[in-house]
Amino acid sequence: MKYNEATANRPEGSRLLDASQLYISIPEHIAKIKEEKAWEKNDRNAITVFKNGEVTITVMLLKGGATLLPQEVDALVTAQVVEGMISFESTQGKKNMTKGNIVVLHSSQPFNATAIEETILLLTVFHTESGVQTSLL
Repeated sequence: MKYNEATANRPEGSRLLDASQLYISIPEHIAKIKEEKAWEKNDRNAITVFKNGEVTITVMLLKGGATLLPQEVDALVTAQVVEGMISFESTQGKKNMTKGNIVVLHSSQPFNATAIEETILLLTVFHTESGVQTSLL
């Protein structure tokens, strides 16, 4: 089993991130990150809900207008819109994504995204064999 450490932003203690079976409640995590000062101060907030050496799953909340700056990720990534709408742009074109839409990006594919309204994303990163850690925040 793997736990995270308490941080200044989340001082309540450790949180289970990896186990042989792990139940994840997206609504509970959204409620939690909406209460944090980071959400009040910034245009986004996120929480990692699963992490091992191969996969990281993050729930991300974006305010309307928040942008994931142009970047390339050294991993296979999926982004699923749980609520809201986001404009996603890559070398393949531009697409407005809404609830239920998923985009899959292979490693080293440049992209950017802008939340058109408050948006909840479920991001899954499948780490490369090189073990390079990536971040979409």
